[in-house]
Amino acid sequence: MGKGSDPKIKDTAAQKALADVSRQQWQMYQRDFIPVENRWMDRVGELNDDRYHQKIADGANVAAQTAFNPAMQQAVNAQAARGIKPGSGRFQALGNNGYTEMAKTISDTVNSGQVAQQQKYFDSIGNIAAIGLGQQTKSTQGFGDIASQQSQYAQNAARNSMSNRLGKQQAIGAGAGIMGEAYYNHNANQSEEQGG
Repeated sequence: MGKGSDPKIKDTAAQKALADVSRQQWQMYQRDFIPVENRWMDRVGELNDDRYHQKIADGANVAAQTAFNPAMQQAVNAQAARGIKPGSGRFQALGNNGYTEMAKTISDTVNSGQVAQQQKYFDSIGNIAAIGLGQQTKSTQGFGDIASQQSQYAQNAARNSMSNRLGKQQAIGAGAGIMGEAYYNHNANQSEEQGG
């Protein structure tokens, strides 16, 4: 039998040049991109930190109070314009109900904002996994987006709450007026029938 050839295959000059380019790109990736990825992953880990959740809670509280205070003042002015005395139970109930609605709105706004923050955290964790698998990542909400949504929610809740309350009170007032008029007319008719 004949002699076999050398089992080693030698790289061509083009293959060596391509390997050199690949090595340089890998070194650049390790030097430039890995530190950025590591900082980003550290920041993602911080997204679940209590300070972010507290910041959302504080923002929701301010947004709800800012939205409710003018609406409650408007309701108080409307009551006063109708001649309802500030010391009356009806007047006090309006304030108590307003504060109860504001507390519910603050609670709802805080909870909604913190759920959005948690979702941002989980989406970012998913992005880290996607990067590791070489897949495309998706965008996540910024803190400003969450705060803006919570502020809008609080404003809408305040408007709706006060509008519903004033609407109910107007309906009750109209009903009382109709009942009073019917009572007066009924008494007037009885007086005419009896006295002639």
